[in-house]
Amino acid sequence: MHTFKKSERLCNYNYKKLLFEKGNFFFCYPFKIQWLIIKNPVENIVLKPRPDVYAASAIKKPEIIEKQNPSFPYRKTPSNALFSFPVKCLISVSSKNHKKATDRNNIKRLIKESYRKNKNIIYSLFKNKDYYCLLAIIYTGKSIPKYSETEDKIILSLQELRSKIKDLVIKYQGS
Repeated sequence: MHTFKKSERLCNYNYKKLLFEKGNFFFCYPFKIQWLIIKNPVENIVLKPRPDVYAASAIKKPEIIEKQNPSFPYRKTPSNALFSFPVKCLISVSSKNHKKATDRNNIKRLIKESYRKNKNIIYSLFKNKDYYCLLAIIYTGKSIPKYSETEDKIILSLQELRSKIKDLVIKYQGS
């Protein structure tokens, strides 16, 4: 449970775009927490319907395309879009406030460690449910924090997020 694997990280471009366009957010200084609840199946989000390829194509014989790519009309879901864990998390530190990459990486390392140790606060909400969460933790502070401060603020942020998500999941289950 106390891991932060690649499959738990938010890497998919479509998910990031969806999170920052439609997601909710709140501030818990020095963090901005952006989140979005999505329902299963996720393929509809990742693989958006595309226009008729044959109509837009200049190729007159679609058989040529079908021979080159046997799965032509179908697309596969990318591996970074599958949910093996209930929450996908993105951690970011602004280069506007922290010019040195070493400082940004150090802050991200502190946040990742704090999140890794305390993620069970929100994971417990999503057990045996068809809901998933996209989460972005954005550090907005101007100084380099100590680990104890970071962990305290992450715990407060995750508890506030839990209360917001709990209300939303109950609302979804009612409908």
